[in-house]
Amino acid sequence: MREQNRLMRQRQRDLEEQNTLLSRLLHERNERAKGGAVALQLPGGCQQPRPPLIALSLNPQAAVLSMPKVPHMGTEIW
Repeated sequence: MREQNRLMRQRQRDLEEQNTLLSRLLHERNERAKGGAVALQLPGGCQQPRPPLIALSLNPQAAVLSMPKVPHMGTEIW
């Protein structure tokens, strides 16, 4: 029983740590996406406009590619 409790507490700490990381990544992505189109800096000083990041996609396959992969987070269901 003690071992099970210890493992559950460890799992909870791991999940909280991963949640913090994902929240930070989402916040950073949202900050970069603010303000509409963002200019993409190309070699030679040229800039190419690109649309802001889209949070969700209706295409499940595209959504899979944009999801961050975090070990042991259950991302395999995506």
